[in-house]
Amino acid sequence: MGSATTVRVWNINRSVVGPEIRGAAQVTAVAVRRWPTAYIGRSDRSVTLADLSTGQEVCPPIILPDKPARFFVLGNGDLLASAGSDIARLTFVDLPKDAHS
Repeated sequence: MGSATTVRVWNINRSVVGPEIRGAAQVTAVAVRRWPTAYIGRSDRSVTLADLSTGQEVCPPIILPDKPARFFVLGNGDLLASAGSDIARLTFVDLPKDAHS
């Protein structure tokens, strides 16, 4: 078992799918963008976009003004993230072709 700094994906049969995604800071929010990518927010105020099937980051982290608390993914894949009393809209551009699946 991992800790609150680790993200895992489980299937309906309770089997782990893909590698664990570990980080130094506690996970505070997660939202799937489009399979296999997901936004991961951490207590160090970072937001990353990760490939859940490989465990790799798709792009460098973005630092918010406060730790992310809630995520909402828009229909176009943009992220609305609440961080303290702020709301940020994040648009990731120039993603690798396989990250758009």
